[in-house]
Amino acid sequence: MYQDVPYLEKGGLLPGWSALRIMRMALGMILLFFGAFQAMAQQPVMTVRFANPQFDCATGQYCVDVEYQSDTPGQEVFGTNVRFFYDDNVLEFIDFRDFQGGYGAVSPNPPFVNTGSAASGPALFNYAGPAEFINGAIQLVDNNAAPLVVSTTSWTKVFQVCFDVVDPSADLDNFCPSITWDLEANPANGGFPAGDDGVVITVVNPDPNFDSAPAIENVEQYNWAYSGLGTPPYGSPNETDCITIRCIDLSLTKTVDNATPNVGDDVIFTITVSNDGLDAATGVEVLDQLPAGYDYVSDNSGGNYNDVTGIWMAGSIPTGGDATIQITATVLDPGATLDPDIYINLAEVSAANGIDDDSTPNNGADTDNDGLVGIDDDPIDDEDDGDDAFTTPVFSPNIKLVKSVASVTSAGGAGLVDDVINYSFTLTNTGNVTLTGIAVSDPLAGPVTCMAMSLAPGASTTCTASYTITQSDVDAGGVENTATVTASSPGNTDDVADVSDTGTDANGIIVTDPELNETSDLDGVNGDNNDADPTNDPTPYLIIQDPSIAVVKASSYDSNTGVITYTYTVTNTGNVTLYDIAVSENALDFTGTGTLPVPSYVSGGADLDGDADAADLSVGASAVFTASYAVTQADIDAGGVTNQATATGDDPNGDPVTDISDDNSVLEDDPTVTPIDQDPSIAVVKASSYDSNTGVITYTYT
Repeated sequence: MYQDVPYLEKGGLLPGWSALRIMRMALGMILLFFGAFQAMAQQPVMTVRFANPQFDCATGQYCVDVEYQSDTPGQEVFGTNVRFFYDDNVLEFIDFRDFQGGYGAVSPNPPFVNTGSAASGPALFNYAGPAEFINGAIQLVDNNAAPLVVSTTSWTKVFQVCFDVVDPSADLDNFCPSITWDLEANPANGGFPAGDDGVVITVVNPDPNFDSAPAIENVEQYNWAYSGLGTPPYGSPNETDCITIRCIDLSLTKTVDNATPNVGDDVIFTITVSNDGLDAATGVEVLDQLPAGYDYVSDNSGGNYNDVTGIWMAGSIPTGGDATIQITATVLDPGATLDPDIYINLAEVSAANGIDDDSTPNNGADTDNDGLVGIDDDPIDDEDDGDDAFTTPVFSPNIKLVKSVASVTSAGGAGLVDDVINYSFTLTNTGNVTLTGIAVSDPLAGPVTCMAMSLAPGASTTCTASYTITQSDVDAGGVENTATVTASSPGNTDDVADVSDTGTDANGIIVTDPELNETSDLDGVNGDNNDADPTNDPTPYLIIQDPSIAVVKASSYDSNTGVITYTYTVTNTGNVTLYDIAVSENALDFTGTGTLPVPSYVSGGADLDGDADAADLSVGASAVFTASYAVTQADIDAGGVTNQATATGDDPNGDPVTDISDDNSVLEDDPTVTPIDQDPSIAVVKASSYDSNTGVITYTYT
């Protein structure tokens, strides 16, 4: 029921104020004390206030809670004359609602609504428009409800008062309407109109024979403050409890231009924020903090995106409008451990001026914590102001192993046996993800020691190993082999491998661009391993073979038997094993006139080729052969016999090795001269015979 009247002034009626108005105000008061009533010995002080403003964008209604506080523990409100004023150009009363406990509205119900003249608001309360007066009552109507004890330290809500907002020029972001309780600064003076007791509060009487008891009323004004003068205007608006009544409806979508990029590629995230609300959304901010799987490159916001904080200052978005940003980022290597979450890029509205009924800024994109985000993946449970975009990067793990001869350490002895080849291995991660568990296997060199066991993309490390040269290696003409590396890509085990390429050629010279150049191997070591693939060449180390044989021929002559005995000592003076050693006399150089000696094996040597003879010589080893020769008179007349023998053998390649004997040194090739001592001697026997007949003596000389 509305009645347009001027307000009472203390000491009299303003023109046009009716007695009916006074009666209606009094009626509300009478209802509070209907039934048994007894005054209490000491009255509690009960303070009432409006608090917790709320605005419902769906209905356009503005509501405040009505809360109580007592200075005395254990008090319950019995009833209240609910009387207050507000600016009729700003609000329009709807009702009391949301009662707590056993409370409800009582007569007058609905409350009386009286609108003052245009001057009433400015005159009484410094409102801009007319003052509208509400006179109603609430009371405990259900004694069976659980008691609602009023707090002494905080505030106890009993019901709610709701309004329509009717101010077309209201500040949507800072709405602070004044609602003035009908109680003067000195509560003893009652309400503002003359004869008006104002807000009256009663409490539940602890005596079961009585319903209620009086209380001392006090109020906390809402967005309005007393002037303290006690005369009109009694105070002025004081904006303290302000809220936004800006109605917005923001939704966010996020996409990525390439869902399966390669690690190292750039992707573009597009974020679009749309406003389907009744009002323009202002102060819109979006949080898009790139996760660890991406590295910021650029954006098209014109400086409104902070790649450190991830905040995009989207600004104002009109009704029906939208704002868009594109962020370019590089897809990063996931590191040693694969965590798919680092590629899930979340975005959500983190701030906005306004009320969004179906979403709350900055409360997370995955509001139900089910791991699904956004209108595409979780359109029912998640709010619409957040979304995600994720990629499943394509991993291209790869590793390159290059094995090189770094140096050779001499053992200090003759030849190359026991010299140490020092190898270096260069490992390079040529893929796009981090590799872990790196291990190099080299069956020739043995344990390989590496400086690092994991490599980021593009990174390299060095490993070392060594190998001691054996006689077999010298016999083969060198050393060569390949190594193998294994590594693990994120989420896998030993899934990456490479067979080594060589970084040095057979002579130890560095190979430029090993992957592009086929490096010749040592065919005599492991056969021909050049397969036209320049990326897997064995690492060769050439050993210069120096096959050499020497034979020393000694002789002795036995004058008693007339036999010369020859001793042939054959020595391997080279650096490779010699096979099938033999010694023969050279007839062309033989000065003897008898039968040419035939050397035969006596001792030394070994069976190194498995052909059941001992005619093979390791490096430095010797074998002994002998032969005999019966001298002739011609040999004696000649004073001796001169001859040379030839020693032969085969090197590991099957090539012949020869030497002409020397008489006392492996370094020379002098013939062996066996002297025969000559004993020239002559004897003459002179005999004579006399012939008496002839008288002649005949001499015979033998």
